[in-house]
Amino acid sequence: MASKMFRKQLIVDNIQYKFMAIILIYVLVTIIISGLMMFLPSIIELSSGEATARQQRAAQEILLMHKRFWPALIVVLFFISAHSMLIFHRIFGPLYRFRGIFKMVKNGDLSVVAKIRKNDFLHTEEIAIREMITSLKINVAAAKSNHNSIHISLGELEQELQDMDLTTEEIREKLVAIQQKSSQLEKDLNYFQT
Repeated sequence: MASKMFRKQLIVDNIQYKFMAIILIYVLVTIIISGLMMFLPSIIELSSGEATARQQRAAQEILLMHKRFWPALIVVLFFISAHSMLIFHRIFGPLYRFRGIFKMVKNGDLSVVAKIRKNDFLHTEEIAIREMITSLKINVAAAKSNHNSIHISLGELEQELQDMDLTTEEIREKLVAIQQKSSQLEKDLNYFQT
């Protein structure tokens, strides 16, 4: 159970593994190039044939750099990994939240609020999602209002037809009013492209 909690908090998408692999490749290339630049001159000096004072100095340089290079490298790798995880969390955390919002909207819940943490990235996308949901709310509310108005008008017309209190002209007027409301509903629904 603890591993699931850890996964939910740090790894929210499999693409994080790809990003981490890319960063590790960059770090490994940097390590290899740095190691070659640091150790290669001394190694070349050592392989130059007979033992001289220069070769002894080169051997001592290799041993000294070896003692200093690897601990520094481990510290740098630790900080790069920790920083990468923080950055990933600030990007993929909002993406995880946005996916939940998309799922809720897909299921018809427009009461959802797009909100991410203050220090996360993707605030521009948060605003765009919030504006999208607000626009949907406004248009769905207008369509519902027009639908209710048509429903009420049809109910009133049906009641009046049963009572036969209407003249033909009054029936026509009520039908024209219902058609206008229906046209408005159609406009509201045409806002959505399918």
